[in-house]
Amino acid sequence: MLLEYSELRKFLDSKNIVYYVNHPFHKISSFNSGGDIGLYAIIENESDLCHVVTYFISNDIDYLLMGDGNNILVADEGYSGVVISLQGDFEQFIVEGNYILTLASTRLERLSHEARIRNLTGFEFVALLSHTVGSSIAGKLSAFGSSILDCIESVRVMLVHDNKISIEQLNKDEYLKLNNEDYKSIKILSAVFRLENEEPEKIDYKIDWYKYIRGSISPVSESHIGPIFEDDNEIKAHEMVERVGGLDIAVGSMIWHKRYPNYIENTSNDDIEFAKTNDAIELIEQTKKKIEQHYEINPRVKVVVLRDTDICQKL
Repeated sequence: MLLEYSELRKFLDSKNIVYYVNHPFHKISSFNSGGDIGLYAIIENESDLCHVVTYFISNDIDYLLMGDGNNILVADEGYSGVVISLQGDFEQFIVEGNYILTLASTRLERLSHEARIRNLTGFEFVALLSHTVGSSIAGKLSAFGSSILDCIESVRVMLVHDNKISIEQLNKDEYLKLNNEDYKSIKILSAVFRLENEEPEKIDYKIDWYKYIRGSISPVSESHIGPIFEDDNEIKAHEMVERVGGLDIAVGSMIWHKRYPNYIENTSNDDIEFAKTNDAIELIEQTKKKIEQHYEINPRVKVVVLRDTDICQKL
């Protein structure tokens, strides 16, 4: 554990913020693998988040704001950095007429259900997704020709710039005009969506259709991680994995999902001793090399690996 954590712990204690030292990542990941995190803190409201981030900036402490967790791997040797999770108030939402005001950690699947019982359309395509609102907006989630940004009205963000933080409310146009550097310096706090009224039968039909289609393109169970690779122009990532023989590769308990080849499946059956994150990393690296050789491209990896040799970087 890094030396400054003793002071950090005193600060977190003074703010009554819950945290865990050397916390096993497999306890907070559905993928059921990963070493210990140096310090894992749970932030439950915006005020505490501002205080904590200000402290991090002032003391030059690197940290990762954890979203869904389905794109993060922690090396088996562990990661001595800081990971924070937004819970509590950040999981709340309010529905007023056609508007949904939701904070960053609310799950899309829940919002889709709440929209359905109020006869509001626009969230049918996320009916089976456990992604959080914040990570979905940041990643510009889209599927089946629909985007999470289609019905967004505004976004409340924390902007980190020149070692200072500010809270800003951006309308849709302002948010979409941000450049890549801007996106790197903001944290999604909340969002306002505007949905349209629709007949319940039509909403149910859309939900059933999307559930059927989604079941054919991505796994519904949580014992996987992915998608791993990004599509490259006209080449689909799952086609790359399958074409280069990825489905024939197994490293420890880690294999490419037979039906959804861009996802990695952990076949250890909850055996933590057998489930090695480094095996998943090796599986990705082996397959990546094969893709590079076959397609003569450098496939982009969407998964972030946390390890002390690379502070929060992609493979």
